[in-house]
Amino acid sequence: MSSYQAAAIRKGAAKAGNARAEWRQNFRRRAGTVLVAISLIVGGLLLARGIRARHHAQLLASLKIAAANQDRAQLTEAMNNGRITRGEGRALMRDVWVDRQQKQMDEYFALPPGDARNQVMDKLIDDREARRKEMEARRAALGPAGAPPRPMPGGPSAAGPQGSGGPNAAARATRIESIPPASRAQWQQFRYDMNQRLAARGMQTVTGR
Repeated sequence: MSSYQAAAIRKGAAKAGNARAEWRQNFRRRAGTVLVAISLIVGGLLLARGIRARHHAQLLASLKIAAANQDRAQLTEAMNNGRITRGEGRALMRDVWVDRQQKQMDEYFALPPGDARNQVMDKLIDDREARRKEMEARRAALGPAGAPPRPMPGGPSAAGPQGSGGPNAAARATRIESIPPASRAQWQQFRYDMNQRLAARGMQTVTGR
């Protein structure tokens, strides 16, 4: 082999090596660009999901405050337009109901037995009777073809501390089960006191768990 041929071979090998090195460099550059793009897309999706989750949590919090203030129209609208699910609406109302009952329990048992507690019971009974009469008047206004409005899920029950009308016993039992165990003894005592007060006033006692 002549020196010229050897030089040509070396030159060709060097050129091929340079081409491979350039290809590897370009490949790494393109791969890096793709990885950056993927990272940006994934990061953007995660950020958007986090923002949606935060906004959803804020929505649920605002609806809970509205429901706690007896404004259920916002909750109904949010369920009807799909902003929250029916399950989320029921869970939210259960939370509101449990919070309200616990507050009522705390206030009731902070009072000494006797007249102070009887006054609380009398107010609850009177409020229940006022709501019952209001519902009867509403049914009468609707006429035979009408139907009374359905109660919101998770609302208070007839056997509950608030003494208002409510859905069936199964739904009531579910709500009672959601009360922390430490509060159930108070719950039972409160219902007993409620029945004693109703009997003293010659009224029908409440039933249920």
